[in-house]
Amino acid sequence: SRVGTGERHVGRERPASPRATVELDLQCSTEDEARAVWAALSADEPDTMRGTVEGAHLRIVVGPATMGSLRATCDDILACFQAARGAAGLHARAGEGT
Repeated sequence: SRVGTGERHVGRERPASPRATVELDLQCSTEDEARAVWAALSADEPDTMRGTVEGAHLRIVVGPATMGSLRATCDDILACFQAARGAAGLHARAGEGT
């Protein structure tokens, strides 16, 4: 006869997805640019990230979230940051010609 351990396994439970937090430190050209970038980003993911602006420095903390979600959110943040930097550069160059 077999002696049981008293454990019952009804089905296999899926292990929880690992979660992590990422901190991004972004240097903008001006405090206004940092605030504009943060305003654009925070509107899209208000529950996923938090941020602070100190002068032209923007610090964003994303998570905790799953690895896939972190990657997608960080990709979005960096794309938005690049677009904002490009727009700021175009704006600055246009102002120089005036």
